[in-house]
Amino acid sequence: MPQPPLAPPQPPLPPRWPPPAPAAADQWVVLEGWLGAGATSVVDRNSTAMAALGATGLYHGNWLELGAGLTWQPGLNGGGASSVIATLLAGVKVDPTPRLRLELLAEGGIDYVSLGGGLSQTVDSGGSATLPYVGGRVGVSFPLGKTRRIVLGWWMSGGAAIGPVVVNSVVTNCNSSMMCNTAPQTDTIGGGTWSTGLRIGGEVGQW
Repeated sequence: MPQPPLAPPQPPLPPRWPPPAPAAADQWVVLEGWLGAGATSVVDRNSTAMAALGATGLYHGNWLELGAGLTWQPGLNGGGASSVIATLLAGVKVDPTPRLRLELLAEGGIDYVSLGGGLSQTVDSGGSATLPYVGGRVGVSFPLGKTRRIVLGWWMSGGAAIGPVVVNSVVTNCNSSMMCNTAPQTDTIGGGTWSTGLRIGGEVGQW
């Protein structure tokens, strides 16, 4: 009895390589928060270490970035001067790989500086100024996840509050014996500031 013909051999299956990272959308919006530290010489040209806490919103095009940022810099000693910087951002980005993004941005806006007193000092009146601010920032970020919608990275920014502005205030100083003295005080506001920190955020829309 004749045997049925054998089925032709099947070609080998192609190797199962890891899937490539998905391509990014052409345009998208990212919201981020960041935390770090820095320094400023904005009060009387005295350099002071500061904490830094910020939020950034960015529109991304193919190479263009536009957005806004808000940075709060309180003194690290529990008192003293603090600064709130609100800026508009514009710059460029490049993605050398699907998982690496480099950014260079210019920023401009305002810097609100408050003397704020300290552990043994209270500012009774005055003690604040709002100055124009110009600066820039560089960033490195790593788009994560299957859709690259989570962003983890780093910011470093620097700039200057354009001054100087002379601020007159009334200040109460107290010593360890709780003896207090109230007197006028004059400070000069204006100078450089910088900060750096870790950033984390995600895309909230893409098209």
